[in-house]
Amino acid sequence: MDFEHSKGTLFDALLGESFEVYVNQETQPQVAYSSPFEELGEINMPLFEEQDRDILMHRDAHFAANFELMADYYDKEGKGAYEEIDPDRIYQLMAIEKELQKDLAPLVLQGPDAEKVARSRAFYKLLQRQYEDPKAAKELIAIIDLIFSEEEDREKEVLLLASFGEKIIMYLLLLIQTEELYDPLFPGYGQAPIVAALALGKLKAEAAIKPLFYMLSKHDFEIESAAMSALAAIGEKAEQFCLQVLAGRPLTLDNERAAVALCAFPASERIGKEILSQLQDKEVQKQEQLATYLILACENLPPHLLPELQNIEKSASLPKPAQEELRQLLKCGQKNR
Repeated sequence: MDFEHSKGTLFDALLGESFEVYVNQETQPQVAYSSPFEELGEINMPLFEEQDRDILMHRDAHFAANFELMADYYDKEGKGAYEEIDPDRIYQLMAIEKELQKDLAPLVLQGPDAEKVARSRAFYKLLQRQYEDPKAAKELIAIIDLIFSEEEDREKEVLLLASFGEKIIMYLLLLIQTEELYDPLFPGYGQAPIVAALALGKLKAEAAIKPLFYMLSKHDFEIESAAMSALAAIGEKAEQFCLQVLAGRPLTLDNERAAVALCAFPASERIGKEILSQLQDKEVQKQEQLATYLILACENLPPHLLPELQNIEKSASLPKPAQEELRQLLKCGQKNR
């Protein structure tokens, strides 16, 4: 499958219509999130805490604006429960809302917050509508099941998705390229791309190499770890791609991503020599992040290449953090010999 032919998102490919149009037509907020404080008259306004915004957005997006549903979910420690949210505060806000007899969301959330909640609700409706379509492909139903799933055993979900074979690759690609699905406020709580990436690795889907590579820019440990594992599982073609990007010029963030990705691959002569070659480049030596990532990738360096790494430590003009990382790596290597 050609990557260029697989670009798009679940919105574009699965629904066959403009998501923006759907949002505008069917999911405008029922209340105006402006400043309705005057409607409360003489009621004393409570003090809202910093996390209240997150609680209300989470409630409205995932629990149909129902505090009781949300509280029950958090009591059961559901898959999508935010670690940052105090369950006791959910009950406190529920009590405040009952006392005021007013929905708290318009009092706390700003316009952009309401729009984001509306987009999440729209996505739920669109997925539900597709799920109920008797003509929907079984692979698509499996993808929607993944997004809606409360299962916490990722390996189980990966094996299930991989059991569909090559036919599900297109849908997995669309999933990991849908930005909203990385957001905990949207269906799947931001976790579906992790399972999708691992499934693509299990299927050794070479068409996924580029999308997986760009998952490394998400700045989330679990997401980046899944992408790295998937690239390593795909094997030689993914390794070749990362090495090619690493050697590319001018230096960009892609070089850093490639260095990070190579940390996941098994030790090999080809990877080791390319990393050492890069560390000897004067321009690379000026880049603290890139140099540090390359040194971290040296953890899997074949033992017979260690003398070259020691020469770099003695002669290279590396930034201090990278130089210290290299010293520590060599020290550990000597202890393990």
